[in-house]
Amino acid sequence: MKNTFWKRERIEIMTALALFNYVFLGAEYLFDNMMAFQTDSGGVVLAQSYVLGSSTVGFLLFGVLDGKMRERAKKAGSAGAGVLAAVCLWGIQVHQSYGSTLAAGLILYVLLGIAGSLVHYRVACRYGMEEHLAETVGYRMQLDFFYSFLKII
Repeated sequence: MKNTFWKRERIEIMTALALFNYVFLGAEYLFDNMMAFQTDSGGVVLAQSYVLGSSTVGFLLFGVLDGKMRERAKKAGSAGAGVLAAVCLWGIQVHQSYGSTLAAGLILYVLLGIAGSLVHYRVACRYGMEEHLAETVGYRMQLDFFYSFLKII
């Protein structure tokens, strides 16, 4: 099994899945904490529902964007999305007002939804028909645990 399972490509995919999960949950934690400065616990939960819903929009939007955009536009869009995501994280961190924090969260989570859809799409395309899909996801979950442990340290 080692000869067929531990390929560089599979390790890269598992790492991408783990990093996406870590960034997604870390950004959610940051958003919740910063919203707590602006509203009560009920308002935080409501805002969290909005941003998680916007990630679903992003997840579904990936299929439209992937089919309609050319390769060059995808590369430029990826770079722009990375910069926009960093600006949104900064906007959440400074938490100037409820509206600005919520707007930054909504934009960030649309972008994270697109990124998550891309990562999961690549996994499905590459390993959907192979017999080691469950092991790949299982090892990815172990990487999540490892990243969480590093966060504690």
